[in-house]
Formats: sequence, C-alpha cells, structure tokens
Amino acid sequence: MRITVTDGTTARSGEFSEGKKAGEIIAELGFDFTLPCGGAGRCGKCRVRLNGEEVPACRTELFSDAVIEIPAGEAAVLGAEERAGQACGVAIDIGTTTVAAALFSDGRPVKTLGRKNPQCAYGADVISRVGYKNPALLTRAITALVRELRRELGPEENTVITGNTAMLSLLCGLDVSGMGVWPFTPPSAFDTNFDGAWLPPCPAAFVGADALCSMLWTRSRGETALMLDLGTNGEIGLVCGDKYYFTSAAAGPAMEGAGIGRGMAAEPGAIFRADGGGFQVIGGGEPKGICGSGLADVMALMLDGGAMDAAGAIKSDYEIHRSGVFITQADVRAFQLCKAALAAGAGTLLKKCGLSAGDLDRVYLSGALGKNIDVKNAVRTGLLPDLPEEKFVPIGNGALMGAALLLDEDRRREIRSIAGGCTCFDLAADPDFAESFIREIDFPKRG
Repeated sequence: MRITVTDGTTARSGEFSEGKKAGEIIAELGFDFTLPCGGAGRCGKCRVRLNGEEVPACRTELFSDAVIEIPAGEAAVLGAEERAGQACGVAIDIGTTTVAAALFSDGRPVKTLGRKNPQCAYGADVISRVGYKNPALLTRAITALVRELRRELGPEENTVITGNTAMLSLLCGLDVSGMGVWPFTPPSAFDTNFDGAWLPPCPAAFVGADALCSMLWTRSRGETALMLDLGTNGEIGLVCGDKYYFTSAAAGPAMEGAGIGRGMAAEPGAIFRADGGGFQVIGGGEPKGICGSGLADVMALMLDGGAMDAAGAIKSDYEIHRSGVFITQADVRAFQLCKAALAAGAGTLLKKCGLSAGDLDRVYLSGALGKNIDVKNAVRTGLLPDLPEEKFVPIGNGALMGAALLLDEDRRREIRSIAGGCTCFDLAADPDFAESFIREIDFPKRG
C-alpha cells in the first residue's frame, strides 16, 4: 500500500506492508512527531487526520492507500551565548526530546540548529525506547538527523557528540537490551570515535556523557555544588572539592508537556509564565496549552491561592485565568511524581555523600527548563531544594556547551579524569530513595 504523509508544507510518500500503524509510518518517513505515552493509547495527543477522519496515530493500523495529515512541526532552536574556550568545530547534544547542535569558531557559537529528536515518535522517555521492539528504526532515525545537522553546519571535521548512554548507544547501533533490565549494563562506556566524531565517556548506564559535559561546563572549582538537569532523564551531579558523584532519577516527561492534558513543549502558544495577575504565552496570542515552566508557576499559584492542598488534592479542574487551559487532578499527580523523583534523587545523592542542601554553595540548573523556570515557584512546589534564590545558577544547555569545550583535545583529559574517578549511585532499588520519593510527593507546607 502507498501512504502519503503531509504536515501542510512537506509531503512524503512510501510503500508499506498492510497492518502497519500510522505512527510508525510517520516516523519512518522522517517527520517530527511524538507519541508521548510510547504508543500505549493513554494520552490522546497523537491524533492525526487519516483520509479526512481524526484518528490516534499510535493505535490505527492501515490496510490500503491513504493520506495522513499531521500538525506542522516546531523546531526548537538553541540559543547559546557564552564562550567555550577557543573551540572550533561542531558540538551536538542528543537530548531525549531535542537534538541541539552548534558550529563554534574561536569559542563562539556562530550557527546553531535544533531539531526534535525523531525517536520521540517511538516514545517520550528513554525506557520506552530501550525496550522498543525494533531498535534499528531508532538508530536510523537519530543517525540520519545527526548527519543532516553536520551537513547544515558546514564541513567541520572536528566534531563532538554528547548525550545520555542510551542515546549514544542507539546512535552507534549498539544493542541496548541490557540497559532495560537489571543490572542495567550499557553496551559501551564510549570515549571513542564514531563516524568521524568523538563521543565522550559515559560512566554508567544511567549516567551519560551529557551529565559529565554539563558538570564540566559549570566550571565548579573549590565549591560544593549540585548540578540538576530537569529533563526527562533527570541526571544529577555533585562536586565536593575534587570529588564527583552522579546519579539519575526517572522524572518522566511531564515537564516536557507529556502526561499533562493540555501540556506541550515550550513552543509558540504555550503558557510559560503565570502569577496572580495573569499569564504569558510564547509568541503571544491565544494559549494552546502549557509548558514546563508555566506548569511550575501554576502549581505554586494553586497552592498559595488555596485551590490545592499540600497533598495535591483539588476540588475541581483549575482554569488558568480564563485562558481556556485547565489543570486537572491527573495533571497535578503527574507533576507530583516528576518533582518527587527529582527532589528525592538530589536529596538521596546528598545524603550518601554526608551532605544536606544547606551545605551547597551553588545549584546549577542545566537545560532549557532550568534556564527559564521561576526559581521561587519551583522551590515553592518542592521541585528545587529550599535555598536562597541567589544560590541557583542557570547554565542553559550545559551538555552542548560542555561538549564544545571538548573540541579542545586538552579538555578531553579533564573529562576522562572525571569519568574515571567519579562515583555513580544507582537509585533504582535504593531504600533511601524509595522512602524519600514517598515523602516528596506532597507539596511543602507554608511556615
């Protein structure tokens, strides 16, 4: 059967066997498309038009020629302002949701590109992709995108590609089945070359090169500092003197918009700020939904306004200032699980190192969400530790900027030293983490 997919500006066609699902076809034809719940049919956010009729892409099987219409894709373009030493070349960060790339000249990003990770079509989180029945599709999708980005950025031979352990493994076409079951064995520790690019070391299955790159970019020297990536994979780093410690907590994609009824990525139309006086929308105009930073604001607003209690219970759906965007009880629960995982992960890491949040000199927030979130509201909800606002330092895409530093061969010795000497804690079966997670589900009480 011949299927054509169009997003209103681009149309692509291909021959497929009968019984193939619409979501798989869309992904194989190379469109930006997300199955937020991994194709489980729970969220209803992958609806498309099939021959004019609206259907869920993750569940709909095709048996004859058809035309599938999908929403136009939005590509998040990275903004990196700081200087990465004297770096010259291309740095790429394969994030779970977004792939960001930049061309550097004399340490300055002279051209940046961003694309949605095409693997989003197979699931919003790492776990769903590691367990995907046909990993070759994931490998082809990300390898093709990385090569496309490198071509667009120019013929630079010096390239560093970072990402978490699963993303780099899939890029290289390695067997990731061991990462989905105990004892979570990665197929490679990397510190190797692939397709003419250098891939930094990954110290554990659950702690990747991106966490090390972010820690490198914080430039922490002689201080006790925490590094938090508020993304789906929730990687956490701690430096205390010359010692490095890492872990990760599966926060889930709620802060990326998945699992939230009106949730969406930080794209035009998303509510990204909210307070007692109103709300702000990316790009202006009428709101289409809400992104992670706006969600944290609204949770704090609901707590302080009495619309929600410390346990997260609400009496009815909460409308954000007559915007037509409502927060449901299920949305609150999704946020609670996300913030509990991150808070418990950070707290458990500190406890294992004999520290508490009060011992921290700095908390570095990595990633787009960390750069844009309102710290006061994030602290109010318990997403971030209860510390003075001045201790929080947003570092933007620390993984990408750290990768740019590694375009300098001398800096690679530094990250190898961090990888070889760090301690990684697996929280999957840790009783301290489990107990802390349960405590962190409730919101902090005032006073």
